[in-house]
Amino acid sequence: MRVCRTVKLLIASATCAMGASGLGAQTANTDTLVWQSRTQSFRDAKCAARACTAAELTWPDFSGRIGPQARVNELLLITLAPSENARAELQRRRSIAAVGREFLNAAGSGSDPGLPWDARRTISVVCNTPARVLLRSDESSFTGGAHGNSFSLFAAFAPATGAKVPPEAMVPAAARAAILPMVERAFRRERELAPTASLPEQGYTFKDDHFELSTAFLAVCGSSLFVHWNAYSIASYAAGPTHLVIPLDSVPMLRQ
Repeated sequence: MRVCRTVKLLIASATCAMGASGLGAQTANTDTLVWQSRTQSFRDAKCAARACTAAELTWPDFSGRIGPQARVNELLLITLAPSENARAELQRRRSIAAVGREFLNAAGSGSDPGLPWDARRTISVVCNTPARVLLRSDESSFTGGAHGNSFSLFAAFAPATGAKVPPEAMVPAAARAAILPMVERAFRRERELAPTASLPEQGYTFKDDHFELSTAFLAVCGSSLFVHWNAYSIASYAAGPTHLVIPLDSVPMLRQ
């Protein structure tokens, strides 16, 4: 008896040629760049009733703006496209449909053991200002073992051109030492740790047992500093990720 799987993938792209059913759109944000949340479903043509491999794709559509779309597609290509051919198809024709079909074929046949049994991806716009736009990609997947995996990725860009804004441009190395005490206070509040509690004794594995930012993602957008650690980066999987949004009034040296 064949065991079929449903794969739900929430992904991002907007300059794509769609060839499957279930396409929808909903206006999501008009602060600076207008974008819509779109959803598309794929289903194996050989499926009968629930015995099938399927995919559900949702992404922010920036109304055909090529630069912002490139940033979205980069987040998509990090882990979704299962082969070089699929990645080339996305770059050449901007076709998410082609990537989705190949993913379904690989997931249904079991030809690529590295693909998750079940995956969910959400790429969202978390900050949308005239100076900067910040995207966040959240993914959870299961490939076997005691528990699933989850991680987040971020990308910042200039809304007018789509040009990348790297983390070091938002939080220069020289500023990290200055903001460290403020970020540590916010971290301890978020994790409900006393100001003098030992981080190693509480299960946190920072380098040299002292709070530091080498494994954190840092971004400045709008009126906030965003700080994120993925699961496993500073603690056990059970501890989960840590995400901080710190007002720039608390770290004025980073104001845009």
